[in-house]
Amino acid sequence: MDRAPPEQLLQLLRDCDLEIFQHLWESGSGYQTIVHVAKKVEDILKHPEDSLIVMSGCGTSGRLAYLLAISFNRLLKGLKKQQVFAYTIAGGDKALLTSQEAPEDSPQLGALNLEQVCAGKRRILFIGISCGLSAPYVAGQLDFCMNHLNVFTPVLIGFNPVNMARNESIPDWSLTFRSVTERMEQMQKTNRAFILNPAVGPEPISGSSRMKAGSATKILLETLLWAAHTSTLSHTHTTHSHVLKLLRKYEQVHTNTYNQSVHIAALVKQAGTRGRHDFTDNLDAVEDLAHCVKPKTSSLHAVTHAFGPNSVPDKIKDAFASVMTIAWPRTSEEDSPFLLTLQAELSTKWVLNAISTGAHILKGKIYRNYMVDLKVTNSKLFRRAVTLLQLLSGCAAERCHGALIQAIYSTDEPTEEMNTASLTERAHIANTSSKVVPTALLMLRWSCSVCEARARLQGHMIIRDAVEACLTASTCTRTAHATT
Repeated sequence: MDRAPPEQLLQLLRDCDLEIFQHLWESGSGYQTIVHVAKKVEDILKHPEDSLIVMSGCGTSGRLAYLLAISFNRLLKGLKKQQVFAYTIAGGDKALLTSQEAPEDSPQLGALNLEQVCAGKRRILFIGISCGLSAPYVAGQLDFCMNHLNVFTPVLIGFNPVNMARNESIPDWSLTFRSVTERMEQMQKTNRAFILNPAVGPEPISGSSRMKAGSATKILLETLLWAAHTSTLSHTHTTHSHVLKLLRKYEQVHTNTYNQSVHIAALVKQAGTRGRHDFTDNLDAVEDLAHCVKPKTSSLHAVTHAFGPNSVPDKIKDAFASVMTIAWPRTSEEDSPFLLTLQAELSTKWVLNAISTGAHILKGKIYRNYMVDLKVTNSKLFRRAVTLLQLLSGCAAERCHGALIQAIYSTDEPTEEMNTASLTERAHIANTSSKVVPTALLMLRWSCSVCEARARLQGHMIIRDAVEACLTASTCTRTAHATT
């Protein structure tokens, strides 16, 4: 993938995202779980007094929880019904816009945040999102729910089997994510808890759950919430066929979006040659935003959605260098504007995922399908970095762990304090350092110092090229030694 031109990248992303639906069609038990959870949502929508539906997650998962809670509350408000949706996100509202990864590691904080948002409620449906079944923040919330089943019904959404849930110990906590999910699995037999974890296949960029897993999360949550909402209005119950019909609509979103692959690829090319700019917040109109941005960049493009006979206004066309329009089939009377908006959001997400991923590739931050320049800012990312170093260097985990600490602290001889520092302390240092993982990799492959590794990196403008040169040269050196 790291060498794919934009046109080929779009084909790879299209096929990868299509796997979401291919796997969902094979998940018979998944449909039934969606129906069960939708009926729990129906119960709260019909009897909202002292009730709440809370969605929660870390990073992208938490942002999706926020967006859906806000959207469905707005829908209920428009119908003059009680708003029953709430959210929590690791790191609080600050994490909606900026990365706050350290709080993800605290199950106690997760439980505390959940308890705070649910104060005074007597019946709560909690939906915890952890794509890899790994986030301690969410594990703490699920455990809290299971300890208070007189009030809570816990639901877990993720995309790994239970036996692949993270089983590493969590600091200052007696449980692991796997032990929490295994307990939920037992409770699911009596419908006191639910796990919705279809296997949707690997991410296009390893570990980048904002992409396929994020899309699958949005599809599953919107399907069950919208099914429950419409069933409540029609005084019926969510059915298997209702769920299937909605999923088919989302599959059509995939088709409509990737029909524009040629135009998306053109945007990807633009993204790879542009830098980053900061723009003024709180602009109400698209034209105002365009006029604000134009003095800083001429690369100003728009993605729009046209439903049925509707077309893009001329003032939008005039404001941008290019306007890519995703055309939707003529809508029928049964198509709700609210549902169409949700589907247009998913389409936009796929477009933006392609642009941001393409930009990372064109800027050389991806090697094969690994993000080699990742920030090591929490336990999940620290473990991911160690695993990546093992894979690319062929060294043992202990040695990779040591090299990573050396790169984080920029020293060849870490002190005892550095070696025993908490993940929070390491994350704080790592967040202010650059090219930590590439530096550690070069140290391992060349058996060199931190300074020498950084000097080798500086000899290449593109990180991918530095990594590739390192791996190729060190392999050739070992082969030559073996031959002689």
